Amino acid sequence: MLRAGLFDAPRAHAAARRFVGRRPELAMLERELVESSRAPRYCLLNGPPGIGKTTLARHFVQDAAERGHGVVWVSGEDTPPHPAAFGERLPAQSLEELGRSDRADILVLDAFDKLEPLEQWLFDGVLWSTGPRLLVVLTSRTRFEPKRQAELIFTGSFTSIDVEPFTDAESREQLSKLGVAGEVDETLLRGCGGHPLSLALEAARVGHPRPDPAEPLLERASILAQELIKDAPSSSHACALQALSMLRLLDPGLLSAVLPGDETSRDAAWEWRSRLSFVDSTRSGLVPHALVRDAVYDDLASRHLELHTELAERALRELVRRMGLVEPGRRHQLFLDALYTRRS
Repeated sequence: MLRAGLFDAPRAHAAARRFVGRRPELAMLERELVESSRAPRYCLLNGPPGIGKTTLARHFVQDAAERGHGVVWVSGEDTPPHPAAFGERLPAQSLEELGRSDRADILVLDAFDKLEPLEQWLFDGVLWSTGPRLLVVLTSRTRFEPKRQAELIFTGSFTSIDVEPFTDAESREQLSKLGVAGEVDETLLRGCGGHPLSLALEAARVGHPRPDPAEPLLERASILAQELIKDAPSSSHACALQALSMLRLLDPGLLSAVLPGDETSRDAAWEWRSRLSFVDSTRSGLVPHALVRDAVYDDLASRHLELHTELAERALRELVRRMGLVEPGRRHQLFLDALYTRRS
């Protein structure tokens, strides 16, 4: 069974050690998995950016995979919303194998709101080619459009789970697992409001002046991202963080193109980025949380335009070079990745 873009073993085990709470949600997902052994099921994990939808889905499927369930993971964060790009992530042959094992398989469509243009194509066609024993888990900032949700509810095959903020106790546990020692400032807890991404950003910036807790999360992410760039271990580390903000996904080859020169510094920057709590390490490369990526990108474009232009040109040259090396059917993804570097 294909396990696409998910099980980078060191990262998966590190994430499992940091996982906190979510027992009711995990119990509901487990019930859906049991039900899907008899007929296909669809489960939507819904909530605002950074609330922990992807982390919850990853923890659930990692445990399921260890018990023998097949898992396929496709993320809207690094998959352009086009059938050709989706087909590269999940070829037709692998799709047809889904749901035909003795145990139910799991298909995760992470950041499904980014794949929304494919909704009709997927639900009215593609997903009908799978077998009968399948659980489809979708994470999304938004709900399905009413007609689609009504159709799924009518079939009895749909469940929606609202992912809620952490309690204070869970927030303290999360900060502890992220390396924040000692008593936690109550003002910090109130400011984070149990929001996992906000807690992760605070943990990365412990010891530095904090933004006003009343600020919206995007503004707080922007301030904290600027501090992280300023205090990066070296200029190579800072550039690696900035390069990551410009790309759907950063792999070692792209990092080499964007940061030519000393290989040791490049390797150290890669290792540092992969350990950050708001960066996912997949089989294909590194993917930051969308809010952090946007915050770093906006800072780079507004305050360091010359560096922004230089990094974009290097990344673009590498992507164009790759277009000349692959078969025509795979160039579409690279073309969309190239456009992504110019999204401002």
